[in-house]
Amino acid sequence: GLGRYKTAAEGLETYGTSYPDREDAERVYFRAGEQWEAVSDRDALAFYDRYLKKYGTETNPNNALTAMARRAELYNDQGNPRAYSRELDRISETFDDLVAKGKPIGHAGHKYAAMAAYRDLEKDFQEVLNELVDDPNMEKFRKEYEKMHRAWKTSYESEKRLVRRCKELND
Repeated sequence: GLGRYKTAAEGLETYGTSYPDREDAERVYFRAGEQWEAVSDRDALAFYDRYLKKYGTETNPNNALTAMARRAELYNDQGNPRAYSRELDRISETFDDLVAKGKPIGHAGHKYAAMAAYRDLEKDFQEVLNELVDDPNMEKFRKEYEKMHRAWKTSYESEKRLVRRCKELND
């Protein structure tokens, strides 16, 4: 039940806080996020905020970017596009900052940076398409561009489904 998730989350946070010098303290603390997500979106959002305040972005760049991505996804699930967009901006800025500082970023960090960049690419595609609509000389190019755009979106959505399915199979 919810009491067990909450108790587990609190225990993981307590370990991370009580034993800050242990090598696994940050990783154990971070795992509380999954438990808080099982309790409620509000508790999970608050936890990821606590995590980022406690560990910042450089202690474990992957976990920091994952925390931001989980916040974005929770806001998106709640139907809060402004907060979702703000978190995606935060992911992009943090990723760029970490890269500039030469911090190592693993697969998860790159995946979430790509997720944030997707939104910007989609907006760019739409702007180009809108500019091409009014120009009859560009009709053939516009149609090919639209095909490419649809193929890109289909590929992106298929990859997301594949990743989600792989996660389900691993659980």
